[in-house]
Amino acid sequence: TSATAQGEAERLRAAGVAAIFVKPVRSTLLYRVMAQTLAHTAPDPASPVSTDPEEPVSANILVAEDELTNRLVLQGILRKLGHRATMVVNGREALAALAQERFDLVLMDIRMPDMDGYEAVRALRAADSPALDPNTPVIALTANAVAEERAKCLAAGMDDFLTKPVIMDTLAKTIVAWQQRGWRRPAAS
Repeated sequence: TSATAQGEAERLRAAGVAAIFVKPVRSTLLYRVMAQTLAHTAPDPASPVSTDPEEPVSANILVAEDELTNRLVLQGILRKLGHRATMVVNGREALAALAQERFDLVLMDIRMPDMDGYEAVRALRAADSPALDPNTPVIALTANAVAEERAKCLAAGMDDFLTKPVIMDTLAKTIVAWQQRGWRRPAAS
């Protein structure tokens, strides 16, 4: 499949589908699942989309970053990891994109012209948010790796924090962690 709607995996499993993949499918995972199927050993039914918990599900990710070089690097990393990336250059464009399309995750630079990441996430989380899903997880991106900056990002409504330059392995682990949470923000306490 190109994407999975909520509940689609359960419906397909109930119909007898042994495994579900989100394109693009890595050849190693495809081979492993085909071998299991041909050997009549069912893939793990507890895993709704992938039979390998380490294999990230193809995600639809919005990247808000004003620096062209950073956008290109992030786009390349996300493509290499098998994810779809939509690029915007400021918070205002990010809100417009979130009002038009659902994203699994947002990577948000905190310092951008026109509308920075702090303003954008506050507008996203507001009661009158234009977003289709105001609870879309937002990961702050900043070159400033101090604890105060992290606390400020979380207080503004962001859900996670990555420092720039973004390292592919760190980003991959962060995406897998959010995938395992079902792309949902923790409940407010």
